[in-house]
Amino acid sequence: MRERKVTYCRICEGLCGLIAEVEDGRLVNLSPDPEHPVSRGYFCPKGKAMLHLQNDPERVRTPLKRTASGWEKISWDQAIGEISEKLSAIRKNHGSRAIGMYMGNPAAFSYSQAAFVQGFIQGIGTPNFFSAGSQDCNNKFAFSQIFYGSPLIHLFPDIDHSDYLMIIGSNPLVSHMSFITVPRVAERIKAIEKRGGKLVIIDPRRTETSRVAGEHIFIRPDSDIYFLLSVIRQILKENLEDQTYLKTYTEGLETLREICEPYTPEKAAGLTGIPAETIIRIAHDFSSARTAACYGRLGACLGRFGTMVSWGIEVLNLVTGNLDRPGGAIFHSGHIDLIRSFELSGMGRSKERSRIGNHPHLMGSFPAGIMADEILTPGQGQIRAMLVDSGNPIVSCPNTRRLEEAFSKLELLVMVDHYRNETARFAHYILPAATFLERDDMPVANTGFQPIPYAQYTEAVVPPDGDQLPQWDIYTRLTERMNLPLMGVIPSRLVFKPARFMEKLPLVGPRLKFKPSWLIPGLLLTGGRQVTFRKLKKAPHGVLLKPFKSGDLLEKRFRKKGKKLNLVPPEFIAELRKVAGYSDPKPDPEYPFLLIGRRRLGQINSWMQGAPRLKGVANDCLVHPEDASRLNLAEGDMVRVTSRVGSVEIIVKVTDEIMPGVVSIPHGYHDSQPEECNFPGKVPGANANILTDENDLETFAGMALLNGVHVRVEKISKHS
Repeated sequence: MRERKVTYCRICEGLCGLIAEVEDGRLVNLSPDPEHPVSRGYFCPKGKAMLHLQNDPERVRTPLKRTASGWEKISWDQAIGEISEKLSAIRKNHGSRAIGMYMGNPAAFSYSQAAFVQGFIQGIGTPNFFSAGSQDCNNKFAFSQIFYGSPLIHLFPDIDHSDYLMIIGSNPLVSHMSFITVPRVAERIKAIEKRGGKLVIIDPRRTETSRVAGEHIFIRPDSDIYFLLSVIRQILKENLEDQTYLKTYTEGLETLREICEPYTPEKAAGLTGIPAETIIRIAHDFSSARTAACYGRLGACLGRFGTMVSWGIEVLNLVTGNLDRPGGAIFHSGHIDLIRSFELSGMGRSKERSRIGNHPHLMGSFPAGIMADEILTPGQGQIRAMLVDSGNPIVSCPNTRRLEEAFSKLELLVMVDHYRNETARFAHYILPAATFLERDDMPVANTGFQPIPYAQYTEAVVPPDGDQLPQWDIYTRLTERMNLPLMGVIPSRLVFKPARFMEKLPLVGPRLKFKPSWLIPGLLLTGGRQVTFRKLKKAPHGVLLKPFKSGDLLEKRFRKKGKKLNLVPPEFIAELRKVAGYSDPKPDPEYPFLLIGRRRLGQINSWMQGAPRLKGVANDCLVHPEDASRLNLAEGDMVRVTSRVGSVEIIVKVTDEIMPGVVSIPHGYHDSQPEECNFPGKVPGANANILTDENDLETFAGMALLNGVHVRVEKISKHS
């Protein structure tokens, strides 16, 4: 009998509602949920492709152990026992810091996975935790920590009410407005112009988004901060700022004027490639709009000064009176108070510094760019064992070859994943994880990033079709076997022995068995009781919450306590001097091109591009016609793209959608397809991170420089 079950997608921040059709315990169809309060019957190709990934016969469905003759299927009891024994021995002989962990992007969309991964790491007592945030968004957390006092205070554009929206380094039609929850993004972006508003897209490439709406303006990669400083300067120079608003909520305006003064429109034009008259026009239009918001994402995060770009975006919203206002950049705490939960967790109070580079903890993690050196550098605290959960750092982290060398020398590498990916080539064990359709869930990490606030809870829609386990169960088993404190604080003997006794009680035993949803009522209490767990379980399509209210940030969290925002925090002064000192637009003669990445609709980071419904997505290098003519390149020619640390070979696509002097390679592709890998489709392509340098890290967040990498392009063969 076929059943229809309500759930939601957890591939990206869109979190679109889904209807899962299940027959005899097997998923047979996925379709969009027309009753979802926000996505309202929309989902993207990746959501539909989850049907194949769920049923893919190539998925890892039982624990695997590497042996001399290849991968051997083993039981969970053997896997947990052997891994626990090896980890305990390394911890005993070399200390807790000898164990590290890397967590990938999917963990952000599972409340139980994120909580229990962190709990396991805290139980081990190692600070050596790394995440995909180093290649994604950690600059946003670093900025908010300094500017607002918490890494989890984030403002986002009120897209449905803004009269002027400026997007820097983002392609919403492909990314679905990453970092914030905006399903139906194409419809909502087009609506800005339909209601008489203005959409401006600043990007080195004419993106899919700019093809359907808005004005596109080319900008030289890694020059966003100079553009922002110039626009802010022009607003202040012509007294276009909201003076009453600034006086009420901020301080440091004169320091801001001094910082911005050198960046005239003419100077910024030379640095950014944006004409001076365009910069002046944007300053006038942004400041005079009834409501306006500036938003930046991946392209604005991955340059040399990512944290300062986040600062520049926020200051532009501030000086025009568009922060914490309807139609501008808004703040909503959501149905769970993550700020308070983070403070209670103790991660925000960590004083740990990395052994390599002396980097501070940010959101409980160190920059992934230092992983290779932490593994390869001898001495006290050298990492000897790694766990990698829901990630593929060999593909997604900088300087692939260096990281391959490091992972090959680990005493123990444990993967928790759906597939044997590129990183798993170096693994000793692979533990099969349940998919998001095989576990319960509730949006937690995204609760404060929703222009239309809502809450939703879903049970698992299908049981695992093998021995897969949700991550929380895997880490609970490791915690118990290693006799670690649960969540880093509760002694194991006080938890697991009573739990095992209660589970064996007749009749009530199954109901007493621990499950992570027991945590949800307490989490919901932190959000001001906007919704109860009982109500969520009775409303599977989701529940709308109270909408954004002006002043929730500036009035309640700052002015009420007698605080004002310092427009130029002291911590940023030295970095802004570096910004000034680095303002040299001249190309490197040996590496004259600037490399940028790009997203594809048919993939998500380093996975999904091989799913059958998403096939046909070419891996190519975009080159402007002027550059192609100078290099004697034609469409389909093969080129070698070289940086200071590596080179890749890739097919050329000649197009005027890329800025002259810039080349673009999609990120997340695998540069080989070894037989032992079984990721979907095993789609090979040029791995752009072979060209990036793990030593080129941003100051505050340790973000890898992945946009604006200096490269050269050489023709190696003609198209046949």
